[in-house]
Amino acid sequence: MYNNFAIYSKEGCPFCIKVKEVLEMTGQKYREYLLDVDFTREEFYDQFGSGSTFPRVILDGVLIGGYRDWETDRKSTRLNSSHRL
Repeated sequence: MYNNFAIYSKEGCPFCIKVKEVLEMTGQKYREYLLDVDFTREEFYDQFGSGSTFPRVILDGVLIGGYRDWETDRKSTRLNSSHRL
């Protein structure tokens, strides 16, 4: 099953790495957007709000949130049943 995950990340971010590792281990495909390559910090804050942290995880065009939000959703029935995480 293909899901439209997008991850906004930055180099050296341990939580970004964790999200990508779990998605890869579960066979999920994702598109990664990297700070200073695909977007600037200003663009990041414009899109997600001042003070937002990395990563930002989006599923099917809907913002899940940061790592803790993603981890909570990943363990929920919604993601486990519909997205096999």
